[in-house]
Amino acid sequence: MSSTGNPLEFFVSESGEDPLGLLDALGGMFPMLASNPGDYAFGNMANVINQLMQNDPNRHGAPPAAKEVVDKLPRVKITQSDVDGSAECPVCKDFFAVDDEVHRLPCEHSFHPDCILPWLKEHNSCPLCRFELPTDDPDYERRRAASTTS
Repeated sequence: MSSTGNPLEFFVSESGEDPLGLLDALGGMFPMLASNPGDYAFGNMANVINQLMQNDPNRHGAPPAAKEVVDKLPRVKITQSDVDGSAECPVCKDFFAVDDEVHRLPCEHSFHPDCILPWLKEHNSCPLCRFELPTDDPDYERRRAASTTS
């Protein structure tokens, strides 16, 4: 953004030229560009987004699911009735075949092990419905418990 807060001036000064006096010609057509740039969000949007993200207490996201919980996820075999219902893995979108072994989350969603295990190493939620699994992070668990009781 330029020193005057005019996005058009920023564009022109970044390119190093003002073709045909573009700033003067267009300046009168857009009086809002000469007003206080803090009143508008179309200034330097990257800075606005960055500030909002830094003020977010959950900016780092949820921690991974607890290792013990992941290790104890039930493994079930896909049945003919699952296949008849057009069951597919929500991550890779491949249809399950009879006797495929899948992991079933507490929310009842099923996934190929190769699809869900890497996800749970990074996130503590079902990628389909966002059901949260416990984590090994006591601070996160304390905040989560406090938010559900209030």
